Amino acid sequence: MGNGCSRRNMFDCGNGMIMDKFKLTTPIIYIIFNRPDCVSESFASIRAVRPSKLYIVADGPRDNVSEDEHKCKLCRKIAENVDWDCEVTKIYSSINLGCGYRPYSGIMEVFKTEEQAIIIEDDCVPSQDFYIFCQEMLNKYKDDERIFSVSGMNFGITSSDDADYYFTHINNTWGWATWRRSWEKYDFEIKSFPEMINRNYLSEIFEDRDVIRYWYESFDRVFSKELTSAWDYQYLYNSFLEKGLHLYPNKNLVRYIGLTEDATHEFNSKKDELYNAISRTESMTFPLSNPQTIDNNRELENAQLKDIFNISFTNNNTFSLWMSKHNDLLNNAHRIIIYGAGNWGKKFALELVEKKKTNFEFLVSKKDRKDTMFGKKITGIEEYKPQNGDFIVVALTEKYRFDVIKALDEHNIDHYLLAESDLEIYSKECKEKPLDGKKILLITSVDYAGHGKNIVKELLKIRPDITIGWKDNNNVGVQMNNVYNVSHGHPREFYEYIFNAKYYLTDTGCKVVRDGQIKIQMKHWSSITLKMFGYDELEYRGDKNKNSHGVNGWDNIDYLFVGSEFDEKTCRSGFKYNGPAIYVGSPRSDILFDSDYDYSVLREKYSLENDKKYLLYAPTFRMKSADSDDCIFTNDLNFELLKETLDIKFGGDWGILLRLHPFVSEESKNIKMPDFVIDVSDYYDGEELVGVSDALITDYSSIMFEPAYVNKPVFLFATDKEEYLSKERGFYIDYDELPFMIAKSNEQLGENILKFNEVDYVKDIKAFFDKYGVHEDGKAAKRAAEFISSLIPE
Repeated sequence: MGNGCSRRNMFDCGNGMIMDKFKLTTPIIYIIFNRPDCVSESFASIRAVRPSKLYIVADGPRDNVSEDEHKCKLCRKIAENVDWDCEVTKIYSSINLGCGYRPYSGIMEVFKTEEQAIIIEDDCVPSQDFYIFCQEMLNKYKDDERIFSVSGMNFGITSSDDADYYFTHINNTWGWATWRRSWEKYDFEIKSFPEMINRNYLSEIFEDRDVIRYWYESFDRVFSKELTSAWDYQYLYNSFLEKGLHLYPNKNLVRYIGLTEDATHEFNSKKDELYNAISRTESMTFPLSNPQTIDNNRELENAQLKDIFNISFTNNNTFSLWMSKHNDLLNNAHRIIIYGAGNWGKKFALELVEKKKTNFEFLVSKKDRKDTMFGKKITGIEEYKPQNGDFIVVALTEKYRFDVIKALDEHNIDHYLLAESDLEIYSKECKEKPLDGKKILLITSVDYAGHGKNIVKELLKIRPDITIGWKDNNNVGVQMNNVYNVSHGHPREFYEYIFNAKYYLTDTGCKVVRDGQIKIQMKHWSSITLKMFGYDELEYRGDKNKNSHGVNGWDNIDYLFVGSEFDEKTCRSGFKYNGPAIYVGSPRSDILFDSDYDYSVLREKYSLENDKKYLLYAPTFRMKSADSDDCIFTNDLNFELLKETLDIKFGGDWGILLRLHPFVSEESKNIKMPDFVIDVSDYYDGEELVGVSDALITDYSSIMFEPAYVNKPVFLFATDKEEYLSKERGFYIDYDELPFMIAKSNEQLGENILKFNEVDYVKDIKAFFDKYGVHEDGKAAKRAAEFISSLIPE
């Protein structure tokens, strides 16, 4: 754009080239009901762009809600306050059609005459860039039948390439736009759903079983009329039939304000990072940079499915072993009768669909209002009429089978089989095998990091004859020989280690499952315990629920790794443990004593300079409330003042590494940071961050002790000290007696850094560690490995 106007946001230019340069000729469909506060805010966005055509789609009041009539009138009055040149069409209902049929019927009415439209519901507040973006995309792709819609909200999921937008198969209707050509394919009742199931059509679009099952189950709720308050599922369904694509901006252009107490639907994930992403808009860059190809972005589509729809992507079948064993019976059955229409019944049915066996129906003990599941008939056992060639499969978990078998017996039905899950079959097989004395199951609270990482390295040096299964560790397979990632994604290997490993090595809560298995607890902190944990924490909080605050699974310990007498004392108290304590030290801290440790992966990932000094800021989390397990973090640190102070005190050009606790690591994306601050919150190994840093600041995290093992400066920044110490966690050590200077403000932190005296500091931390019996030497992992090896037969 010329005349000195920034191309970033044409609405913010100060030279008159604002709305005069953009005319919104695309009609707007504005859908409202009974929330005047939302309507006031979202209509202000529409007023700002002064559309030439406005269709107001309004639902009528509910009969059983007395205040609806007044609120509906008020909403309509706000939306009718059009004081610019605009053709306004009112599509009002005097009765309540519901939040499924009303939007559908209103949009359908508009597309009888319009070729394209922007659609806004009352709880969506678009930025002004949204309208430019939608109109440009609608015009650009109006004849491209591959594209089904344009979204304004991206949930914080963005492409890493240079294009300003991308495509996926998933649509979003919180501020969006589409064409008549797409809407004409819409079927509110999705009548072709049984055909989709019979063809297993979604397997042509998606690779993962969990994704396919999610959509089949969602569409089934619509088809069976279990879900009547939806209209957007149907739009997505019809775009799936065409393998259509939906277009998303790389900036979020719509702010969502619908998470209110009176909302009909609630956002299906209240993760803080997603809520933050949809609570603000960003500026779009114009002119737009277009993608090189029009194709589905599988990576970003998977991110949508994981983050927005909470799909797990295990890609597992539940009954593959059972089905393969009984494949002939399934193939020869005239009709497969699935007893059970719950979770197991649905999974069994969809696995039949995968195998192209669609001649199934459902049988239930007591029929509810649903007549079909996946377009297949549901019959109550009282009405069941056996036919020649029926093959009855009871697809229910063990706790429900007794009652079902009893019901079948009462109806003289004895030709049935119980469907066993793969996990049932694997666990039975494994339980029959003896414990393997050369197998270790490693269960940790972190990925390839912590005590486990260093212990395993040392253990494999002296015992190459053993194998280790690291539960749910995504980094392990490439890192070390004889170490395997075991998870539910690989059930056979998972259960082999769960049931057959002689030894459990863990830093978190877990339980052994067989007599004779030996559990070694190494805990996940260093050789001195600062904050109360386990049973002590429960007692401090006055909570008697063993399942609260991670306590369940802390018991049944056979051996406990500790680093000092104080560590042993606090661990015996927190774990309620009376067995042997093995003095090893802090295995994860060994790397701090290793001058040859390789930090190249870390340095390359974040472009850390070898000749530059770095301070690690590693605060802990806060509990959202006393009775909640949800965690939060709010940054109070002044990065600019901190860097200025570090540069003055220690010389050089300091950088700051920000590492939030894993519980709140996503919050780092919401912290405004200058260029010299590097967000390392996503790095899996906190100890390597300590090792590569020259100083540390924390608040209440036990990480404070580890840099001090090698005399690195540590400063405490505790703005909420009194509140945290009194309400958040109990402490085993008086916070004010710690050997680190404590600051309650940025100014005090700066003063503490400037008056830091290395000689006094080294003397103070030595006296502190002597008092608590902590003496690290970099050989803790070796001692731990040698002890474990002594338990394992040659």
